[in-house]
Amino acid sequence: MGLAESNISPPVVKVYTAEPVEFGKKNELICYAYDYHPPRMEISLLKNGVEIPDTKQKDPSFHHNWKYYTMMSAHVHIDSDDKVECLVAHNGSPPKRHKLDMF
Repeated sequence: MGLAESNISPPVVKVYTAEPVEFGKKNELICYAYDYHPPRMEISLLKNGVEIPDTKQKDPSFHHNWKYYTMMSAHVHIDSDDKVECLVAHNGSPPKRHKLDMF
């Protein structure tokens, strides 16, 4: 294993809403990824398998230990049968799905 590979840390990902989920009401969906290195990462928010438009993503920042954090958000209406996820691909790895746990 080379030096570059030894410094790879996959992200910890949390998917949540700004307010408690109320079905049919608009809420801010947030995908927060942290403690990862290197900073190369792609994030997208999905609702029922379709990418959510008009997302906002913060530029990656880093902690004193050089591990990065970032977040993506969007305002969405969520219904009881919706499947809401954050898709994260770190450093060229296949994307991983992280779902919103509504309860």
